[in-house]
Amino acid sequence: MHFEVSGERIEGVNNVREATFNHFENHFKFVMLIRPGMKFFSFKTLNLVGGSRHMSFTEDEVRRVIWNCDSYKTPGLDGINLGFVKDFWGGLKFDVMWLISYLPLIKLILFL
Repeated sequence: MHFEVSGERIEGVNNVREATFNHFENHFKFVMLIRPGMKFFSFKTLNLVGGSRHMSFTEDEVRRVIWNCDSYKTPGLDGINLGFVKDFWGGLKFDVMWLISYLPLIKLILFL
């Protein structure tokens, strides 16, 4: 058995094993990259005049949004589509409304 690595012929089980190991070791080696950050960007913000950033939605508004979506749309990777949410709205509406009411707080905790 033999391989060619960078134009060089490698023969023998031990040499092929070592070349294979080195290939995958280099392929999966962690490389620290300097990634672009967001701290130098200046985004537009809303100015609040005696108001609150938290805007609550009514159950009817949330229900209308869900019902206006295609039943086969999946909002997450778990495979639960909006048809499931529509079929079991009676049992899910409390949890959905709780999640929506705490979404600003959850976003604040996750992205601090």
